[in-house]
Amino acid sequence: MLFCCLSAATMAQEHMTFKNIPIEGNINDFVEKMEAQNFSVEEKLDGVITMKGSFAGFDDCRIYLIFSKKSQTVWKVTVSLPEQVSWTSTKSRYEDYKEKYTQKYGRPTKSYEFFLSPYERGDGYELQAISLEKGYYSTYWKSNLGTIVVEIEATSNSKGWVRLLYEDAAGVEIMKAEKNAAIEDDI
Repeated sequence: MLFCCLSAATMAQEHMTFKNIPIEGNINDFVEKMEAQNFSVEEKLDGVITMKGSFAGFDDCRIYLIFSKKSQTVWKVTVSLPEQVSWTSTKSRYEDYKEKYTQKYGRPTKSYEFFLSPYERGDGYELQAISLEKGYYSTYWKSNLGTIVVEIEATSNSKGWVRLLYEDAAGVEIMKAEKNAAIEDDI
């Protein structure tokens, strides 16, 4: 009996959390937990549910719940903070959140902050560079539970925003296994 209890305890999988909700299980159950925290569903697509709500002091955030197609297991939550109209304000918000996450999770695992030619810091085209994948501002925290990312995203009309990603390691494995199984079935 003791052996069974110990085995069950060691098999229990911890998960990354978002707003104290473990990123695990069926997407519909996860949506219910998000709705209980005053998030509302805006759109349902194949593999993604978009919600709207308050996060980290902002009322108008978009939250994207990413789930596997076969088992409908949630494996990633992405938050887009409200758009900004300048590189300076976008970068400032990025640096603020990078600092806040560093205070909570410790030193980042990796950080990429650079531009590719012909773009460079201070040229006035930083958001355009990021929208064209010629500039990158991303910081990662990795643990055995998963990965957290703080990054800058931008649109072609030069609006930028900070995006926060929470990726559950166990959910990623489920998604990869389902994707690989689908490929194997097809080939």
